[in-house]
Amino acid sequence: MMFKKISILILILFINGSPLFAQKYKGYFESVVEFYTRDLDDYASNNSIKRLSQEDLKRIEGSPYVNKLFIPGNLYKKDSLIATQVPMRYNILSDQIELKDPKSNSPEPQAALLKNADLTVQIYDSNYRYRDDFISEKGVPGSYFEVVWEGKHNSLYKKMEVTYHPPFKAKTTFDNDRPAEFTQNETFYLVNNKGKFTELPTRKSALYKVLGDKKKEVKNYVKKNDLDTDKERDLARLIAYYNSLL
Repeated sequence: MMFKKISILILILFINGSPLFAQKYKGYFESVVEFYTRDLDDYASNNSIKRLSQEDLKRIEGSPYVNKLFIPGNLYKKDSLIATQVPMRYNILSDQIELKDPKSNSPEPQAALLKNADLTVQIYDSNYRYRDDFISEKGVPGSYFEVVWEGKHNSLYKKMEVTYHPPFKAKTTFDNDRPAEFTQNETFYLVNNKGKFTELPTRKSALYKVLGDKKKEVKNYVKKNDLDTDKERDLARLIAYYNSLL
């Protein structure tokens, strides 16, 4: 984990500090902006906050980003690489991929990627895909997901969500002031090849029911391999095994 953080930091220092980088990838960024971007969204789904600048974010605990740094990423249309080394980050709160011009000294993003189901975004070792066939419990269509594992019959997707908690002013001596805060949580989905999304429970007994047609085999596999399905890596192993049985 420490190596991963150091590697990301080196990438960011390189992209923000190298004029050769800006010159070499000028065409990549401009082509993405021309064909595959749109204006940045406000956080319209949360009426208690406005668009937050980097200065605003410094006063709030937590973060609305998977990683607040812009990391050089690749963009694929279906299976074809169409842009590489474009500085990007995923904003969970507004559910958009933000882009930064390598030539810009501003900490703010300059554009957002179009929400297109044909595009896959690779940021460091994570792949993000927009699914327009997903509908949330609140009836909101479309969302970005991190593709944790892909298989012939089913895939494992992770959906990140963030909640904004406004600052709290103590009203009595028994209370304490609390600063504004972002809290993050994640939900995993089993997505079959017909586009059906099934939320995966965290309790093992409930998880086995979701995989009910292979419940016995799956349960034995978890026990034999001492898997902790609360851990993403172990859950991915389990889903890969489940796919092998189909």
